[in-house]
Amino acid sequence: MELINNYKLLARADLNLLVSFQILMEEKSVSGAAERAFVSQSAMSRTLQRLRELFDNPLFVRQSHGLLPTQRAIDLYEALQPLLMGIDSLLKPVTFDPKTLEGQFVIACPSLLSSTWLSGLVARLAKIAPKVKLRSIETVATPEQLLTNGSADIAIHTADKKGSEFFTMALPDATTLSLVRDGHPIKEQEMTLEQFLSYPHLRYYIPGLNIDNQGLIDLRLAKLGKQREIRYDGHDMATLLQITRHSDCIFSLASVKGDIQSENKKDWSGIRILQCPTQLEMTNLPIALIGLSRRESDPALQWLAKEIRDCFNY
Repeated sequence: MELINNYKLLARADLNLLVSFQILMEEKSVSGAAERAFVSQSAMSRTLQRLRELFDNPLFVRQSHGLLPTQRAIDLYEALQPLLMGIDSLLKPVTFDPKTLEGQFVIACPSLLSSTWLSGLVARLAKIAPKVKLRSIETVATPEQLLTNGSADIAIHTADKKGSEFFTMALPDATTLSLVRDGHPIKEQEMTLEQFLSYPHLRYYIPGLNIDNQGLIDLRLAKLGKQREIRYDGHDMATLLQITRHSDCIFSLASVKGDIQSENKKDWSGIRILQCPTQLEMTNLPIALIGLSRRESDPALQWLAKEIRDCFNY
């Protein structure tokens, strides 16, 4: 009950009066305080009267050379200093310097996408934010849950509509590529859906995605009443590429880089890139950076989001 009454007293008080009181204590003159506060002398006199009513004390005694504070005014002034300094600190704009930032950010992103930009982000942060650590985890079918339960600070996923509790930042579209070995029976750069389904497939395994590890390609095929044959599910990229080189299997993956093969020339030796069938509508896949709306104004998170977007646009 006492706490509630204190709040009621605070609600009735004009905090500007406290600033005026501090000026009066420092100037020891109504006219001097008025000049410093850029108000008229009569206005400052009225403020002094309100202060006397607020604290039920004269606060100052008039003398020939100005105002003499009462003991109550002296006690109030000493107690007021840390309070006003605290309020001033709260009202100051938040300054942010990544060089002094410490801690770890967790980014949820499909591994097949993170391989094309994450190394650039780590290298950049090593220079501009050396005390920041990053950890990436695999994005599952519902990245919103990872954000809500605190498993991730930021997620990267398809840019479908999210609820009001999330904010999104558009990223460059991804595209889906199909990898086959050099000398694969499919010779055309743009294969048909019939060709796509006539060969077995390799699929990147995403823990927690769903029971059958079905990705976007499988969902698009299901809408067409089709299904591909999965020969192997695995999470090791080197193994998946090695199987691709030595079989007729097709390995499809998403990319946010226009010329991904040039960045992986050594790893992708003996492999050709084909375009996915147009019926699957996988050429341009809108993706977005997703975060909790209540953290959107966090300067550290704003900074990290911008750095991620810049790495995608590089």
